[in-house]
Amino acid sequence: MPRDAPPPAPPTRDVDLERDVITALRRDGTLDALRASTLDALRRDETMKTFTEFAVRGSHALRDPRARLRSRTELVDALFHELEGRVLDEARARTWDALTDASTGVGKSAYERAYAAAAEARAGGREGE
Repeated sequence: MPRDAPPPAPPTRDVDLERDVITALRRDGTLDALRASTLDALRRDETMKTFTEFAVRGSHALRDPRARLRSRTELVDALFHELEGRVLDEARARTWDALTDASTGVGKSAYERAYAAAAEARAGGREGE
């Protein structure tokens, strides 16, 4: 392609179809099922468990010499404030990986259900024409 040529046009989006797919997935409980299966995948993720365990073990709040003098609630609050960002970032990354992996697990299920709902929405739209 020559340098003077304009860039290709962006793909068009069918916003109505996207809205119909989301509505269909909400109505039939698919989004709730995907949410539950994503949470189950995170709970079973050994890498996430190991990451969290090492983060807690390396915590400054627990290694503080005055930690033994603090109440359990104070320690939990200190851990929460110290580790919240790192653990949530890791959980977000793991969740995104699970949802975007179209070859297995949650990602495959999300992919299949979304495309099935899109096909139904397209077929339903043609019947009404």
